[in-house]
Amino acid sequence: MAVLVSEHVEAVVMNMYKICCMVVQIVVIVCMLPYKIISSILFPNAPKTFSSVFITGASSGIGAELAKQYASKGVRLTLTARRVDKLSEVKSQCEALGAIVHTVALDVMDKDAMRKAVCEADDKHPLDLVIANAGVAATTLVQKNDKVLSDVSSMVTEVNVIGVCNTFGPALEKMQLRKRGQLVINASFSGLIGVSGDPLWFAYFSSKIWACTYGMGLRSILKLQNIGVTVLCPGFIKTELVADFDKVDHGFSKFHAADCAAAVKQMRDGIANDVGVVHVNGGMLGWLFAGAFGYNLIPSFLWNEIAPSADSSRH
Repeated sequence: MAVLVSEHVEAVVMNMYKICCMVVQIVVIVCMLPYKIISSILFPNAPKTFSSVFITGASSGIGAELAKQYASKGVRLTLTARRVDKLSEVKSQCEALGAIVHTVALDVMDKDAMRKAVCEADDKHPLDLVIANAGVAATTLVQKNDKVLSDVSSMVTEVNVIGVCNTFGPALEKMQLRKRGQLVINASFSGLIGVSGDPLWFAYFSSKIWACTYGMGLRSILKLQNIGVTVLCPGFIKTELVADFDKVDHGFSKFHAADCAAAVKQMRDGIANDVGVVHVNGGMLGWLFAGAFGYNLIPSFLWNEIAPSADSSRH
């Protein structure tokens, strides 16, 4: 009996602590708004432009739209994906917009192939923007394998976590030598809101929580090396991934999915301005979570002074 009471008290205290943290976060964000507005006027930052872009998972959805929106005369695009036919279609569309496009058919889980693709692209023209966009959800894989808690969840974790590391590893080495560049992780709004107990979603949510934490941490580590890191946290966007949600009859059709082109335009604006976390179609709740204790509201010149830093000798 005493143990049960103790556990209940502990749970109540923990919940009260979480509520207090949320209240403090909201207050800090609201108080920072005037400062953010004034600082953006006094210390304006020119948006970044990119001439050499590397994108994984570029055959459809957000990846394909990012490729098309970055495509312009003189811009070099290196696009990777597993589906060669769809990747070829995206290549033709980007070339029609004036871009110089090179495509590589590969799986982000192939570490050696990823390193080769990144290094070859960088050798031809130094990469100034690398986007780790490739990712999967159980709703896509479960149509081919019904072992959700074992095989499927493992595949989701490997692609969404190890795939990002395989993409960023060789790119980071090149950018650190030049002390410039921009890294982008396509995470998810689910990475900001917490854990799901649904067997179809727990691995996806967990992988996106990791992506958000990894991106924020990497941003703090690389800030003094003039390398930016942006974490994209889209809500429901009209892509093949969202279409797969309805195929497994999971009730997602009731959610409003944003237009992909408009959503990617917002992402591009965030990347150009080196925003830490960019949320799209996440509502007011998403805006509060993306604040991450003022993470997006603190101007870059001040954030570089107060953000935690790693020992530079270990970089």
